[in-house]
Amino acid sequence: MARETVELDLALLLERPDVRYVVAANFAYTAKDIQDFLAIAYVANPQMRGSGPGGMSILTAQHLSGRGRVNNSLLLDLRGPGGDIIALNIDHTLALKHKNTANGAAPDLAEDCKRTLAA
Repeated sequence: MARETVELDLALLLERPDVRYVVAANFAYTAKDIQDFLAIAYVANPQMRGSGPGGMSILTAQHLSGRGRVNNSLLLDLRGPGGDIIALNIDHTLALKHKNTANGAAPDLAEDCKRTLAA
């Protein structure tokens, strides 16, 4: 099992008016679909103690599922209604031929986010 941590400096991102959305995508670099192995995406607050990895407080979590090798797991809206930061667990596995963003998955991920926001 592998674990990767992505830490966001929300204060820094909020200082930039040109940044509204943050997307977390997961890539399966094997011939397996996302649903064929245990994949979990979560948002945690490292400033609060909890039962998550490293003793962090888990705010939201999901098991990733679906056929495909690219999963659009999280969409953060840094400028939601009333100025709130909104975290959407979307768990959209995309059936793409691409294995990574360098091979062209980024436009498909962006379109998936637009559809999610429009819904």
